[in-house]
Amino acid sequence: VELIEKKAQLEVNENQFQQNVQKQLTSSNNQSDKTPTNQQKDIKKEELSASNTPIPPSNTKELIDIVKKDAEELKTEVQEMENQNNQFKQVIQLKEQEINDIKKNIQDTQNQLSNAESTEEKEQLNQLINDLKDKLKNTEEQKQFFEEYQKELITDLQNKKKEAELNQQFLNALQELESGKNNKATLTKLENLQKELQNIEKQKREKTDVLLTLNKQEKEKNEELSKLKQQKNKTEQDIQLIQNELSNLK
Repeated sequence: VELIEKKAQLEVNENQFQQNVQKQLTSSNNQSDKTPTNQQKDIKKEELSASNTPIPPSNTKELIDIVKKDAEELKTEVQEMENQNNQFKQVIQLKEQEINDIKKNIQDTQNQLSNAESTEEKEQLNQLINDLKDKLKNTEEQKQFFEEYQKELITDLQNKKKEAELNQQFLNALQELESGKNNKATLTKLENLQKELQNIEKQKREKTDVLLTLNKQEKEKNEELSKLKQQKNKTEQDIQLIQNELSNLK
């Protein structure tokens, strides 16, 4: 009963994980398929963000409102990523427990096999061991996939936290500038923070370019494989046709 409950819990967490992955993929596709109108809106927003506003800003009050909104959005994104990371931890722990359970079942079955007498019983136990080994391999591969995906998520989370922190510091400096305190030092601080934010934006663009290139290569590869498969099927049909003709001549 306990094992059944664990498996049921695992299925629930795996379903949640798959939904999150699908949500991320859908979001990525939406970002890559933006219309020119949406792209223009993004450019406009980018021009008014902390990373692309001229220093000193022409309208400090307006920029404060924009950066404050961006700070709230970044805070929400960080929280969502932390929640997802916690889900990954839970799924990985469940996978680890499942692996241990399977290994124990294999060992118990091998002990039964050593005491088995009839040939039929030995065959059944050997088949069960093979099935358990296949299941173990599959579960270990799943756990490895989750771990690799989590590593990527942790890196993104750290970068997002850094971006959120820099954005908040930029907002604080803008508020100092608006109040008229230490204008020269504040402007220097804003310039330095903006450079760091620009560097983060550059890294995100480079990562996006790499992903787009990999996706394009994968698509081209699949298209080529599809063509080869069609050619193979056509060749097999031609061979079968020739064999049929030869058979009719006999």
